[in-house]
Amino acid sequence: ARFEGHLQSRQEIDRAAAGHGLINADDIAPVIRSVPLIARVGSVTVPALSIEMLRAAQRAQALRVEYGGDRRARLRVGEIDVPLEPDGSFWIHFSPRYADRVVSAEDVLAGKAVAQLRDSFVLIGVTGLGLIEWRSSPLGENLPGVEVHAQMIEQMLEKRFVLRPAAARWIEAALLVLAGTVLLLCVPRLRAWMSTLVLIGVLAALAAIGLLAFHAGSLVDVASPAV
Repeated sequence: ARFEGHLQSRQEIDRAAAGHGLINADDIAPVIRSVPLIARVGSVTVPALSIEMLRAAQRAQALRVEYGGDRRARLRVGEIDVPLEPDGSFWIHFSPRYADRVVSAEDVLAGKAVAQLRDSFVLIGVTGLGLIEWRSSPLGENLPGVEVHAQMIEQMLEKRFVLRPAAARWIEAALLVLAGTVLLLCVPRLRAWMSTLVLIGVLAALAAIGLLAFHAGSLVDVASPAV
């Protein structure tokens, strides 16, 4: 991703910061699935906020981006190794929302959250309805942007990644041909109710393939062949 310019914090905050990370003001789809972990602002390569927090926490001096023979990128942040898509984007492995991830400003100001915040990555952001634009996750939940970054940090620390295989488009095309061939061979020879059962079986098989691939850390689009 490339940006012609940027907005930054006030100078008083900027001077005291241990690092600078990209929050990302690019136009994104209503359902957020991936974000750029590295981008260019002008001629400068800038890491995302979550990456910069991991770098600052480890007191690492630099980031390293490596490309393999399949053009797959890896971003090394101190002791953490994060796989990326070739364009520097990162697929988010969303989990459901749960209350323990959030601490209210009231509890922080009252001194009730000291134990919960100690030795933790803490992101400060507003979550009030009407104050920010919420985004939908693939799980059907609405999330504030600050929680998206929190889930990304959790994912990197837990090494729970998902990636599009290099041959994903070929796999999806093969599934489409295979499913279509099964239906073309079966439907003319079977009664209507049996053809319906075959169709249901094909759709169930595609769904199972998609789920198994996801649990193995691979993103394969089985919805398109199913449709």
